[in-house]
Amino acid sequence: MSEKEKRPPEFAPVTERKEAISLLKEAAKTLAPVTIWAKDQELTLRSHVSHYGASESLLYVQIPSETEPRKFSQDLKKRGLVELYFSVSLARANIFFKADFYDFDPAGFRFSLPEKVFKVQRRNEFRHQIPDGYLLRVEFSDPLFAEQRASKKVIDISAGGLAFEVEEVEGPIYHPDLEIRDLNLTINGKRLSLNAKIKHNKAIPKGGRYKGVKVGVAFEKMREADSQLIATYVFEESRKYLTRFL
Repeated sequence: MSEKEKRPPEFAPVTERKEAISLLKEAAKTLAPVTIWAKDQELTLRSHVSHYGASESLLYVQIPSETEPRKFSQDLKKRGLVELYFSVSLARANIFFKADFYDFDPAGFRFSLPEKVFKVQRRNEFRHQIPDGYLLRVEFSDPLFAEQRASKKVIDISAGGLAFEVEEVEGPIYHPDLEIRDLNLTINGKRLSLNAKIKHNKAIPKGGRYKGVKVGVAFEKMREADSQLIATYVFEESRKYLTRFL
C-alpha cells in the first residue's frame, strides 16, 4: 500500500501554492499557536507564528520566554537536526508542514518556508486510529444487563466521540440512538466518566486488525475539562502519527 493510500483522507495536501502562502500569512497575522517537534519526538516547542517574510523566504516563530535561543540552536546542531515538523492552529484549519531551522534574531526563531503544506479542516474532527501494539479500552453499563459492565477495544477516538469493536452477534444490540451510560475511559492516567449516544454501527471488513462490528458514539454533555483532556490527547497522538506523512 502506498503512502498516499495510507494517508488519512481528512489530512489533505494543499495543492495550490497560492493557498499555502495564504495560510502561512494568516498564521503570522493572527499570531497563530504552533507546536514544533523533531521526528524522533524528543524535542517539542510550543509558541506562536510571528512573521511571514516573503522577501527573505522565511517564517518567524516567537521565542518562548522559558527557552534560551542560543542553547536551543546549539542543541539542534549537536543532534544534527535541521528539519523540524510544525502544526499550526488556524480558525479554519490546522496546518502541518516541515521546515528547516536557520537561526534566530531579536524577531524570533527563523525557519525556511515549507515546500508542502497539509491541512485538516476545523469542521472535520481528526479521528486518531489506535496504532498497532497499543490498547485503549472503554467500559460502560451493559445495554442488556444494567448491573453488568461491558469492556470493549477502542478503534479510534476524536474530541467528539470514539468507535469501539463488538462481536458480530452483538451488532443489533448497539443500534443508532442507543444511549451509553457511565462510559469510562482512561486518558493519560485520568479516568473519565462520560455519557454518549450511538451514531452508527458498521460491519468491519474481514482480514483486518479488528473483527465484527464497529460502533461509533458521540460524547454528550461533557465537562469542559474532560473535553480538553481528550482533545489534547488526540492532538498529541495524531501529531506523532501524522509525522510519517509529512
